[in-house]
Amino acid sequence: MNKKEVAEIKRNFNDKSGYFTMNAITTAYIDGHKEILNINTRPTTVMPSDEFEVLSETLKCVLSTSIGKAFVEYDFPKEAYEAGAAQDVLYKVVITKLKDAEAIYNLLKKISDNLVYEYCYSVVIGYCTYTVRQKNKNDEYNDDNEEYDFILTAICPAQRGCDGFIFNEDENEIAKKSKPSLAISKKPTDGFLYPTFSMRSPDVNHIMYFTKTPKKPNISMVENVLQCNYTMSAENEKEEFYNVLQNVLDEDLDFGLITTVNEKLEEIIEINKNETEPPTIDSNEIKNILSEIGVKEDNLKALSTIYEETLGDNRLTVSNLVESKTIVTLPDITVNIKNTAKDKFRTAVIDGRTVLLIDLDDPYVEINGLSTKIVDEVIA
Repeated sequence: MNKKEVAEIKRNFNDKSGYFTMNAITTAYIDGHKEILNINTRPTTVMPSDEFEVLSETLKCVLSTSIGKAFVEYDFPKEAYEAGAAQDVLYKVVITKLKDAEAIYNLLKKISDNLVYEYCYSVVIGYCTYTVRQKNKNDEYNDDNEEYDFILTAICPAQRGCDGFIFNEDENEIAKKSKPSLAISKKPTDGFLYPTFSMRSPDVNHIMYFTKTPKKPNISMVENVLQCNYTMSAENEKEEFYNVLQNVLDEDLDFGLITTVNEKLEEIIEINKNETEPPTIDSNEIKNILSEIGVKEDNLKALSTIYEETLGDNRLTVSNLVESKTIVTLPDITVNIKNTAKDKFRTAVIDGRTVLLIDLDDPYVEINGLSTKIVDEVIA
Protein backbone atom coordinates (compact mmCIF):
# COMPACT_ATOMS: atom_id res chain seq x y z
CA MET A 1 0.00 0.00 0.00
CA ASN A 2 1.18 3.48 -0.75
CA LYS A 3 0.48 6.66 1.21
CA LYS A 4 -2.51 7.58 -0.97
CA GLU A 5 -4.18 4.21 -0.43
CA VAL A 6 -3.69 4.28 3.33
CA ALA A 7 -4.95 7.86 3.46
CA GLU A 8 -8.12 6.84 1.61
CA ILE A 9 -8.92 4.15 4.18
CA LYS A 10 -8.05 6.42 7.10
CA ARG A 11 -10.11 9.32 5.71
CA ASN A 12 -13.18 7.10 5.43
CA PHE A 13 -12.64 5.33 8.75
CA ASN A 14 -15.79 6.72 10.41
CA ASP A 15 -19.56 6.30 10.38
CA LYS A 16 -20.07 9.68 8.73
CA SER A 17 -18.20 8.57 5.62
CA GLY A 18 -21.17 6.64 4.28
CA TYR A 19 -18.81 4.10 2.74
CA PHE A 20 -17.33 2.51 5.86
CA THR A 21 -18.69 0.13 8.48
CA MET A 22 -17.03 -1.28 11.58
CA ASN A 23 -19.01 -4.51 11.79
CA ALA A 24 -17.67 -6.19 14.91
CA ILE A 25 -14.87 -5.91 17.46
CA THR A 26 -13.04 -8.59 19.44
CA THR A 27 -11.15 -7.73 22.61
CA ALA A 28 -8.94 -10.03 24.67
CA TYR A 29 -6.35 -9.79 27.42
CA ILE A 30 -2.98 -11.60 27.44
CA ASP A 31 -1.39 -11.91 30.89
CA GLY A 32 2.24 -12.30 31.88
CA HIS A 33 2.00 -16.10 31.51
CA LYS A 34 0.76 -15.80 27.92
CA GLU A 35 -2.72 -16.89 28.96
CA ILE A 36 -5.59 -15.57 26.83
CA LEU A 37 -8.29 -14.11 29.06
CA ASN A 38 -11.72 -12.58 28.51
CA ILE A 39 -12.23 -13.04 24.76
CA ASN A 40 -15.22 -10.88 23.89
CA THR A 41 -16.62 -10.44 20.38
CA ARG A 42 -19.59 -8.14 19.78
CA PRO A 43 -21.32 -6.49 16.85
CA THR A 44 -20.68 -2.77 17.09
CA THR A 45 -24.43 -2.11 16.91
CA VAL A 46 -24.86 -3.37 20.49
CA MET A 47 -21.83 -1.62 21.97
CA PRO A 48 -22.17 1.49 24.15
CA SER A 49 -21.23 4.52 22.05
CA ASP A 50 -18.45 5.69 24.39
CA GLU A 51 -16.80 2.24 24.38
CA PHE A 52 -17.08 1.97 20.60
CA GLU A 53 -15.52 5.41 20.19
CA VAL A 54 -12.48 4.49 22.29
CA LEU A 55 -11.91 1.17 20.52
CA SER A 56 -12.43 2.74 17.10
CA GLU A 57 -9.86 5.47 17.81
CA THR A 58 -7.42 2.84 19.06
CA LEU A 59 -7.75 0.85 15.83
CA LYS A 60 -7.48 3.98 13.71
CA CYS A 61 -4.03 4.63 15.23
CA VAL A 62 -2.79 1.59 13.31
CA LEU A 63 -3.56 3.34 10.02
CA SER A 64 -0.39 5.41 9.97
CA THR A 65 0.41 7.25 6.75
CA SER A 66 4.11 7.10 7.62
CA ILE A 67 4.64 4.43 4.99
CA GLY A 68 7.93 2.55 5.19
CA LYS A 69 8.56 3.83 8.71
CA ALA A 70 5.70 3.32 11.18
CA PHE A 71 3.58 1.38 8.65
CA VAL A 72 5.47 -1.20 6.60
CA GLU A 73 4.15 -3.63 3.99
CA TYR A 74 5.27 -7.25 4.04
CA ASP A 75 4.56 -10.07 1.63
CA PHE A 76 3.88 -13.57 2.89
CA PRO A 77 6.26 -16.37 1.92
CA LYS A 78 4.59 -19.35 0.27
CA GLU A 79 4.69 -21.46 3.43
CA ALA A 80 2.63 -18.83 5.30
CA TYR A 81 -0.55 -20.16 3.68
CA GLU A 82 -0.09 -23.69 4.97
CA ALA A 83 -2.69 -24.86 7.49
CA GLY A 84 -2.13 -23.14 10.82
CA ALA A 85 0.41 -20.68 9.42
CA ALA A 86 -0.04 -16.90 9.69
CA GLN A 87 -1.68 -16.14 6.35
CA ASP A 88 -4.06 -19.08 6.72
CA VAL A 89 -5.04 -18.00 10.25
CA LEU A 90 -5.59 -14.37 9.22
CA TYR A 91 -7.53 -15.27 6.08
CA LYS A 92 -9.96 -17.43 8.07
CA VAL A 93 -10.64 -14.58 10.50
CA VAL A 94 -11.46 -12.26 7.58
CA ILE A 95 -13.72 -14.63 5.65
CA THR A 96 -15.62 -15.65 8.80
CA LYS A 97 -16.14 -11.97 9.67
CA LEU A 98 -15.24 -12.34 13.37
CA LYS A 99 -18.15 -14.80 13.74
CA ASP A 100 -16.06 -17.96 14.16
CA ALA A 101 -14.80 -18.41 17.74
CA GLU A 102 -12.19 -20.99 16.71
CA ALA A 103 -10.71 -18.74 14.01
CA ILE A 104 -10.50 -15.85 16.49
CA TYR A 105 -8.88 -18.05 19.15
CA ASN A 106 -6.30 -19.37 16.66
CA LEU A 107 -5.24 -15.81 15.84
CA LEU A 108 -5.04 -14.82 19.50
CA LYS A 109 -3.10 -18.01 20.26
CA LYS A 110 -0.59 -17.25 17.49
CA ILE A 111 -0.11 -13.77 18.96
CA SER A 112 0.17 -14.91 22.59
CA ASP A 113 2.56 -17.78 21.82
CA ASN A 114 4.93 -15.83 19.59
CA LEU A 115 4.88 -12.14 20.54
CA VAL A 116 7.79 -11.05 22.70
CA TYR A 117 6.39 -8.24 24.82
CA GLU A 118 7.51 -6.38 27.92
CA TYR A 119 4.07 -6.00 29.49
CA CYS A 120 0.73 -7.71 29.74
CA TYR A 121 -1.41 -6.44 26.86
CA SER A 122 -4.83 -6.21 25.31
CA VAL A 123 -5.61 -7.26 21.76
CA VAL A 124 -8.28 -5.35 19.83
CA ILE A 125 -9.46 -6.74 16.47
CA GLY A 126 -11.91 -4.85 14.27
CA TYR A 127 -13.68 -6.38 11.27
CA CYS A 128 -14.38 -3.59 8.76
CA THR A 129 -15.96 -3.07 5.36
CA TYR A 130 -15.11 -0.21 3.02
CA THR A 131 -17.22 0.32 -0.10
CA VAL A 132 -14.82 1.17 -2.90
CA ARG A 133 -16.37 3.44 -5.48
CA GLN A 134 -15.10 2.92 -9.02
CA LYS A 135 -14.66 5.56 -11.70
CA ASN A 136 -15.33 5.40 -15.43
CA LYS A 137 -13.16 6.72 -18.24
CA ASN A 138 -14.51 10.23 -17.62
CA ASP A 139 -13.24 10.09 -14.03
CA GLU A 140 -16.81 9.95 -12.74
CA TYR A 141 -18.07 7.53 -10.11
CA ASN A 142 -20.28 4.73 -11.44
CA ASP A 143 -22.45 2.07 -9.79
CA ASP A 144 -19.86 -0.71 -9.99
CA ASN A 145 -18.83 -0.56 -6.33
CA GLU A 146 -16.69 -3.20 -4.67
CA GLU A 147 -16.45 -4.09 -1.01
CA TYR A 148 -13.09 -4.30 0.72
CA ASP A 149 -13.34 -6.43 3.88
CA PHE A 150 -10.40 -6.29 6.25
CA ILE A 151 -9.32 -6.63 9.87
CA LEU A 152 -7.34 -4.14 11.92
CA THR A 153 -5.54 -5.45 14.98
CA ALA A 154 -4.03 -3.31 17.75
CA ILE A 155 -1.74 -4.42 20.58
CA CYS A 156 -2.15 -2.16 23.61
CA PRO A 157 0.15 -2.44 26.66
CA ALA A 158 -1.26 -2.86 30.15
CA GLN A 159 0.77 -1.65 33.12
CA ARG A 160 0.07 -1.87 36.82
CA GLY A 161 0.91 1.11 38.99
CA CYS A 162 -0.03 2.61 42.35
CA ASP A 163 1.78 5.95 42.33
CA GLY A 164 -0.14 9.20 42.35
CA PHE A 165 -3.13 10.73 44.09
CA ILE A 166 -6.89 10.35 43.97
CA PHE A 167 -9.77 12.43 45.28
CA ASN A 168 -11.54 10.49 48.03
CA GLU A 169 -15.16 11.62 47.85
CA ASP A 170 -16.12 9.87 51.07
CA GLU A 171 -13.44 11.66 53.07
CA ASN A 172 -13.57 14.82 50.93
CA GLU A 173 -9.79 14.89 50.58
CA ILE A 174 -6.93 14.26 48.18
CA ALA A 175 -5.12 11.08 49.17
CA LYS A 176 -2.40 8.81 47.87
CA LYS A 177 -3.75 5.99 45.73
CA SER A 178 -3.53 2.88 47.88
CA LYS A 179 -4.55 0.11 45.47
CA PRO A 180 -2.59 -0.70 42.32
CA SER A 181 -4.62 -0.51 39.15
CA LEU A 182 -4.09 -2.08 35.75
CA ALA A 183 -4.29 0.56 33.03
CA ILE A 184 -4.62 -0.47 29.38
CA SER A 185 -3.30 2.14 27.00
CA LYS A 186 -5.55 3.48 24.25
CA LYS A 187 -2.48 3.92 22.05
CA PRO A 188 -1.25 0.68 20.45
CA THR A 189 2.45 -0.12 20.25
CA ASP A 190 2.01 -2.68 17.46
CA GLY A 191 -0.69 -3.68 15.02
CA PHE A 192 -1.50 -4.81 11.52
CA LEU A 193 -3.99 -4.51 8.68
CA TYR A 194 -4.98 -7.52 6.58
CA PRO A 195 -5.50 -7.88 3.67
CA THR A 196 -3.84 -4.83 2.18
CA PHE A 197 -5.66 -2.31 -0.02
CA SER A 198 -3.57 -2.25 -3.21
CA MET A 199 -4.66 -0.72 -6.50
CA ARG A 200 -7.97 -0.09 -4.66
CA SER A 201 -8.58 -3.84 -4.26
CA PRO A 202 -7.83 -6.39 -1.51
CA ASP A 203 -4.51 -8.21 -1.68
CA VAL A 204 -4.47 -11.31 0.55
CA ASN A 205 -0.77 -11.97 -0.08
CA HIS A 206 0.40 -8.85 1.73
CA ILE A 207 -0.01 -7.36 5.20
CA MET A 208 0.73 -3.93 6.72
CA TYR A 209 2.59 -3.93 10.04
CA PHE A 210 2.32 -0.93 12.39
CA THR A 211 4.83 0.03 15.08
CA LYS A 212 4.74 2.98 17.44
CA THR A 213 8.57 2.98 17.49
CA PRO A 214 9.90 2.82 13.91
CA LYS A 215 13.49 2.85 15.18
CA LYS A 216 12.82 -0.23 17.32
CA PRO A 217 10.07 -2.34 15.72
CA ASN A 218 8.97 -5.56 17.40
CA ILE A 219 10.70 -8.08 15.18
CA SER A 220 8.90 -10.97 16.92
CA MET A 221 5.60 -9.60 15.59
CA VAL A 222 6.89 -9.56 12.02
CA GLU A 223 8.84 -12.81 11.98
CA ASN A 224 7.09 -15.02 14.55
CA VAL A 225 3.46 -13.84 14.59
CA LEU A 226 3.03 -12.75 10.96
CA GLN A 227 5.75 -15.13 9.71
CA CYS A 228 7.16 -12.58 7.26
CA ASN A 229 10.80 -11.87 6.51
CA TYR A 230 11.74 -8.77 8.48
CA THR A 231 13.16 -5.88 6.49
CA MET A 232 14.74 -2.79 7.93
CA SER A 233 12.67 0.32 8.52
CA ALA A 234 13.63 3.62 6.88
CA GLU A 235 15.28 4.79 10.10
CA ASN A 236 17.22 1.54 10.41
CA GLU A 237 18.40 1.79 6.81
CA LYS A 238 19.67 5.33 7.32
CA GLU A 239 21.38 4.42 10.58
CA GLU A 240 23.16 1.42 9.06
CA PHE A 241 24.16 3.44 6.00
CA TYR A 242 25.76 6.02 8.28
CA ASN A 243 27.54 3.22 10.15
CA VAL A 244 29.03 1.98 6.88
CA LEU A 245 30.25 5.46 5.90
CA GLN A 246 31.68 6.07 9.36
CA ASN A 247 33.55 2.77 9.47
CA VAL A 248 34.87 3.06 5.92
CA LEU A 249 35.94 6.72 5.88
CA ASP A 250 36.40 7.50 9.58
CA GLU A 251 38.51 10.69 9.86
CA ASP A 252 38.23 11.38 6.12
CA LEU A 253 34.58 12.34 6.62
CA ASP A 254 34.11 16.09 6.47
CA PHE A 255 31.32 18.58 5.78
CA GLY A 256 31.92 18.66 2.03
CA LEU A 257 32.03 14.88 1.64
CA ILE A 258 28.87 14.29 3.68
CA THR A 259 26.82 16.90 1.80
CA THR A 260 28.14 15.74 -1.59
CA VAL A 261 27.09 12.15 -0.88
CA ASN A 262 23.62 13.47 -0.10
CA GLU A 263 23.59 15.36 -3.42
CA LYS A 264 24.52 12.18 -5.30
CA LEU A 265 21.66 10.33 -3.64
CA GLU A 266 19.26 13.11 -4.64
CA GLU A 267 20.47 12.77 -8.24
CA ILE A 268 19.69 9.03 -8.22
CA ILE A 269 16.14 9.75 -7.05
CA GLU A 270 15.67 12.41 -9.72
CA ILE A 271 16.93 10.11 -12.49
CA ASN A 272 14.53 7.33 -11.41
CA LYS A 273 11.53 9.52 -10.56
CA ASN A 274 9.38 8.00 -13.32
CA GLU A 275 10.18 4.39 -12.44
CA THR A 276 7.55 2.22 -10.73
CA GLU A 277 9.91 0.87 -8.09
CA PRO A 278 12.01 3.17 -5.87
CA PRO A 279 15.77 3.04 -6.61
CA THR A 280 18.04 1.02 -4.34
CA ILE A 281 21.81 0.76 -3.88
CA ASP A 282 24.29 -1.76 -2.52
CA SER A 283 28.01 -1.70 -1.72
CA ASN A 284 29.01 -1.46 -5.41
CA GLU A 285 26.85 1.63 -6.04
CA ILE A 286 28.08 3.24 -2.81
CA LYS A 287 31.65 2.57 -3.89
CA ASN A 288 30.97 4.19 -7.27
CA ILE A 289 29.47 7.27 -5.58
CA LEU A 290 32.45 7.68 -3.27
CA SER A 291 34.91 7.17 -6.15
CA GLU A 292 33.12 9.83 -8.23
CA ILE A 293 33.47 12.43 -5.49
CA GLY A 294 37.18 11.82 -5.05
CA VAL A 295 37.60 9.21 -2.33
CA LYS A 296 40.82 7.28 -3.02
CA GLU A 297 40.65 3.60 -3.97
CA ASP A 298 42.85 2.61 -1.02
CA ASN A 299 40.25 4.04 1.37
CA LEU A 300 37.49 1.94 -0.21
CA LYS A 301 39.13 -1.50 0.01
CA ALA A 302 37.23 -2.45 3.15
CA LEU A 303 33.84 -1.17 1.92
CA SER A 304 32.46 -4.49 0.63
CA THR A 305 33.44 -6.34 3.79
CA ILE A 306 32.04 -3.67 6.13
CA TYR A 307 28.80 -3.46 4.13
CA GLU A 308 28.30 -7.23 4.23
CA GLU A 309 29.00 -7.38 7.98
CA THR A 310 26.54 -4.55 8.59
CA LEU A 311 23.79 -5.21 6.05
CA GLY A 312 24.36 -8.64 4.60
CA ASP A 313 23.02 -8.80 1.05
CA ASN A 314 20.27 -6.21 1.67
CA ARG A 315 19.94 -3.30 -0.73
CA LEU A 316 19.13 0.15 0.65
CA THR A 317 16.24 2.31 -0.55
CA VAL A 318 17.78 5.59 -1.66
CA SER A 319 14.84 7.76 -0.57
CA ASN A 320 15.34 6.50 2.99
CA LEU A 321 18.93 7.75 3.02
CA VAL A 322 18.47 11.30 1.75
CA GLU A 323 18.48 14.17 4.21
CA SER A 324 16.35 17.26 3.54
CA LYS A 325 18.76 19.36 5.58
CA THR A 326 22.22 19.23 7.10
CA ILE A 327 22.40 19.34 10.89
CA VAL A 328 25.69 20.35 12.52
CA THR A 329 25.81 19.57 16.23
CA LEU A 330 28.34 20.84 18.76
CA PRO A 331 28.15 20.96 22.56
CA ASP A 332 25.37 23.50 23.32
CA ILE A 333 25.06 24.44 19.63
CA THR A 334 22.92 22.98 16.82
CA VAL A 335 22.86 24.47 13.32
CA ASN A 336 20.16 23.40 10.83
CA ILE A 337 21.03 24.08 7.20
CA LYS A 338 18.55 23.54 4.37
CA ASN A 339 20.04 21.87 1.33
CA THR A 340 19.35 25.01 -0.70
CA ALA A 341 21.64 26.98 1.62
CA LYS A 342 24.51 24.58 2.28
CA ASP A 343 26.82 26.51 -0.08
CA LYS A 344 26.67 29.39 2.43
CA PHE A 345 28.22 27.24 5.14
CA ARG A 346 32.02 26.81 5.31
CA THR A 347 34.75 25.66 7.64
CA ALA A 348 38.06 27.48 8.03
CA VAL A 349 41.05 27.93 10.32
CA ILE A 350 41.43 31.44 11.75
CA ASP A 351 44.19 32.34 14.19
CA GLY A 352 44.90 28.65 14.62
CA ARG A 353 41.29 27.75 15.53
CA THR A 354 38.85 25.75 13.43
CA VAL A 355 35.68 27.77 12.90
CA LEU A 356 32.31 27.46 11.18
CA LEU A 357 31.44 30.28 8.83
CA ILE A 358 28.05 31.29 7.47
CA ASP A 359 28.03 33.62 4.49
CA LEU A 360 25.43 36.38 4.84
CA ASP A 361 23.97 37.98 1.73
CA ASP A 362 22.39 40.56 4.00
CA PRO A 363 23.81 41.78 7.34
CA TYR A 364 20.29 42.06 8.72
CA VAL A 365 19.23 38.89 10.50
CA GLU A 366 16.55 37.85 12.97
CA ILE A 367 17.58 36.71 16.45
CA ASN A 368 14.94 35.45 18.89
CA GLY A 369 12.30 37.09 16.73
CA LEU A 370 14.05 40.48 16.73
CA SER A 371 15.57 42.06 13.63
CA THR A 372 19.17 43.19 14.02
CA LYS A 373 22.29 43.91 11.99
CA ILE A 374 25.47 41.85 12.23
CA VAL A 375 28.38 44.30 12.64
CA ASP A 376 31.87 43.06 13.50
CA GLU A 377 35.49 43.67 12.73
CA VAL A 378 36.91 42.67 9.37
CA ILE A 379 39.08 39.56 9.47
CA ALA A 380 41.97 39.68 7.07
